[in-house]
Amino acid sequence: MENNIFVVFDSNLEFSLVQIRIGKVFANTGLCEQAVDCYMRCDRINDALDICIQLNQWEKAVELSRQHNLRDVQSLLGKHAEQLTGSIDKQLAAVQLFRRAGRYIDAANIVFSIATQERVKQSQPIRLKKLYVMGALLIEQYREQNKIKLAKKAEGQKDMTGAAIALQGLLAEDTMLSIEDSKLIDSAWRGAEAYHFFMLTHRQLYEGDVDAAMKTALSVVEYEEILDTLEVYSLLALAACASRQFYVASRAFMKLESIPTQSPDEREVYEKLARTIFMKLAYYKSKIQFNA
Repeated sequence: MENNIFVVFDSNLEFSLVQIRIGKVFANTGLCEQAVDCYMRCDRINDALDICIQLNQWEKAVELSRQHNLRDVQSLLGKHAEQLTGSIDKQLAAVQLFRRAGRYIDAANIVFSIATQERVKQSQPIRLKKLYVMGALLIEQYREQNKIKLAKKAEGQKDMTGAAIALQGLLAEDTMLSIEDSKLIDSAWRGAEAYHFFMLTHRQLYEGDVDAAMKTALSVVEYEEILDTLEVYSLLALAACASRQFYVASRAFMKLESIPTQSPDEREVYEKLARTIFMKLAYYKSKIQFNA
């Protein structure tokens, strides 16, 4: 009987050692899931967690930490993310880090921050649009994550209706999120929309579809808090003049002349341009009336 116990013990020990070796091989080749599985089979949970952190599989690390009450992975994640500051490449690495950990709001905040930096640098609109789309997609992933959580709750609370569970989820979300994060979620696609309409107006002008360009330019005005005011109303004035909507053009020029950051010389340029356009318009109108 005793011999049998030792045989079982030896076989279990050998199995554990083999699993650890295999786990190390998987870890060295970047196969996190397989490595974690090996370590979990021989009850080496902390080693499994270390592998997740080492391979930047933070979502799995957070999951293990919650399931087995291990050390606070979120604080480790935060410290690691703090090191990824400075260049845009490092900030994007931090975005990837938070995304893998399922912290989509934090990831989106960084992306929108990068977009703001790029806006100040006056980067290409297409680049800015891509950044805003990336941030918005992260918010959508956050929403999808919440839907999955609500679905899991619904399985365990069959007596509650779907609407009640959804309401409960929204209330829980309100308590968890800050005001800034709530605003971020509500306006997730606004930046992408702004640059989409801005570029669409340019394309329509180049294609000669001036009426459509003017209508789109009016939509661009609604995103004045994101786009540069000077560019917005210059574009509107151009589109309005091209489509011969001079009332709209007049209002656009009035806005351009009243921008507080404009220097007197710049303001004078717009005033002269407006006078030239509307004097020509008055001349053509009087000529038409005379001929009539």
